[in-house]
Amino acid sequence: MLITDKNGTKSVDLSTIGEDINRETTVAILGPAGTWSEIALKHYMGTNHVGESYRCVYANNIQALIADVHNEEIDYVFCPIENSQEGDVLATLDNLVAVDDVYITGEFIMPICQCLIAGEGVERAGVKTIYSHPQAIGQCVDYLTENLPDVAVVHTSSTAAAAAMVAKSIESGNNSVATIGSRDLAEQYNLKVLDENVQDGKDNVTRFVTIARDAKPDGGDRTSLMFVCDDKAGELYKMLSIFNIFDVNMIQLRSRPTKTVLGEYMFFVDIVGDAKDEGIAKALECLEMKAKRFKNLGSYDKG
Repeated sequence: MLITDKNGTKSVDLSTIGEDINRETTVAILGPAGTWSEIALKHYMGTNHVGESYRCVYANNIQALIADVHNEEIDYVFCPIENSQEGDVLATLDNLVAVDDVYITGEFIMPICQCLIAGEGVERAGVKTIYSHPQAIGQCVDYLTENLPDVAVVHTSSTAAAAAMVAKSIESGNNSVATIGSRDLAEQYNLKVLDENVQDGKDNVTRFVTIARDAKPDGGDRTSLMFVCDDKAGELYKMLSIFNIFDVNMIQLRSRPTKTVLGEYMFFVDIVGDAKDEGIAKALECLEMKAKRFKNLGSYDKG
């Protein structure tokens, strides 16, 4: 598989990575260069892996990222899983479940400060179309409703892809376009920040996770898991009661359609502690026995 490298000027043949025994750690993120994933990765590596050499490669979507780690073309994925305003990144949850041998191995919390970005000389009143990723747009709904109620909104695969589209449109003579993204994007694409901190909440943060193949699903202070239970009266209550029986602290519960049967749901649970802790290990054993489908998504240190 070929993925554009971090300079955006050539392609990296990931099929040859394993041939180089002295290679750097290879981390895959959403691209192109300049996404919030890349900004967060730099902070993550600077905080958790000081001095470690790594190489960053890009893919256009989360499904491709997780496929690459499953196929052992990269060492691990670094991608968003949850935003404090917009909630779960559904593609990450779905693909963690869909691919059996990949697990969450780490977590990093990144503050997200969104900006309205356009070309030089453009004022906010002149913006007619905004390009950006759905998560970025969703984080700025109040701002857009109040300040740009009549603009057309076009969703893109990433904030960086949106900035590239805006820059190209401006080169073609269309100065009525703008994007929502990081201040770094304005510098990267020679654009101008019209408004800063346009996200609706002051405490807007995104939770990123590292995902690796064949990692041991234990070794941390937080554990994530998924189960599907029978469609019977009280069945979900019985499943969740297992955590109480073994004195396990459940800190998050959400659901997603299984996408196989209408009305059947996967339940995603986060708990405090390591999967190998005695009480948790017993609880997970009981859950797996009673569930129609079960996966331990990984134990890892809380970010």
